[in-house]
Amino acid sequence: MSDENKNVIPINTGKELSVVSGPDKKPGISLDIKKEELDIIREFKFPAYNEIPDVGLYLEQTGKYINEFLRPLIKTDLTGSMISNYVKKKIIDSPEKKQYYRNHIVDLIFIAISKPVLSLESVGTLLEAIKEVDDHRSMYEAFCNIFEETLKKTFGIRDKNQIKDDSAEKTVMRYISSAVSYKIFLDRCFENKCTVVSETSKEG
Repeated sequence: MSDENKNVIPINTGKELSVVSGPDKKPGISLDIKKEELDIIREFKFPAYNEIPDVGLYLEQTGKYINEFLRPLIKTDLTGSMISNYVKKKIIDSPEKKQYYRNHIVDLIFIAISKPVLSLESVGTLLEAIKEVDDHRSMYEAFCNIFEETLKKTFGIRDKNQIKDDSAEKTVMRYISSAVSYKIFLDRCFENKCTVVSETSKEG
């Protein structure tokens, strides 16, 4: 393996990195992830609930705090104007004397992760619904556990045989299909005001 490729780890495939380079090369898709990038995914963890500042952060400080640990995953920063807009639309509670506390930050983390697949209105509806049955801490801890597990599984860190038999192209198609299918499902839920009831709730 060349020095250029020695830090590239194939994720569940044995295929070499395929790129477009010159007239003799065909377009290709690679599922190979650089070792340092895979390490970021493997080691990523949200801060524990008690580790989130509850001393009161100003607008720019709040955005900076959230962006620092989400930036390896999400390329779009949470800006001060975005946060102010969430307050204006009553998606999150208003700051106290212009300061944001732990539960504000929990809500903003959830919004930052969810907004690529949900409309802002739907995110607000979901937050409101969750808070009817759970407190901020329970909601945050459940979300963190689910997200971290799903993220690692998607990158093949836990399930080594997940995409073993697929070509890179078919794997990408499957991931696109899953993401879009879930988004279609979520859109229908919020459009029709569906309520998702757990089996435990049904039995009660």
